[in-house]
This record gives sequence, C-alpha cells and structure tokens, in this order.
Amino acid sequence: MPNYLLFALMLVPVGLGALTFLNSCNTMVQMSVPSQYRARVLALYLMVVQGGTPIGSPLVGWLAELFGTQIAVSIGAVLSLGASLLALFTWQKYKTNAVPLRSQFREMLGR
Repeated sequence: MPNYLLFALMLVPVGLGALTFLNSCNTMVQMSVPSQYRARVLALYLMVVQGGTPIGSPLVGWLAELFGTQIAVSIGAVLSLGASLLALFTWQKYKTNAVPLRSQFREMLGR
C-alpha cells in the first residue's frame, strides 16, 4: 500500500475476505466428500493450503527482492488467477452433471 492509513483501512476487508474464503472452502470440502473419506480429504486439503507456505513465502520474498514488492504481488495474483481458471475449466470438463460455463454466463447476463 502506498501509505499507512490506506494499509490500516484495507486490513479489515482483506481479513474478512480471507476468512470467508477459507471457511467457504473448508465447508465445501467437508460437505462434498463422503463421510468415510472426509478425514483423508481434509488432511490433503490442509496440506495443500498450509503446506504451500514454506515453499511460496521464500519464493515471493526472492521475487520481491529482485523486482520489487508490487511486481512480486502482481506475479502471485496472475499465477493465482491462472490456476483458478485452469481448475474451473478442468472441473467443467470432467464434471458430468455440470452446467456449461457459457450457459451460466448467459444466465448471469440475462441473455
């Protein structure tokens, strides 16, 4: 953030967004997995969510040192967006009862 006041103001909405996202993901994982596999799936989920920090944090720090903080955060944002889109399209391809994305977008736009 360019100044301290803006940083302080953005802490609350960013924190609320992060908590909402993590709670939603946790709920979706627990509700969409059969009960006999829930513990195994949650272990994998937590390994991915929390286990990526020891790898990602030094990498982001190295990028910030090389290119600056804004570039490092931008690279992380682009990579996150790309991974999200890849996951979305992969899910749409292999989910047999999924409504095609084109239909969902048309419905959202009211066409």
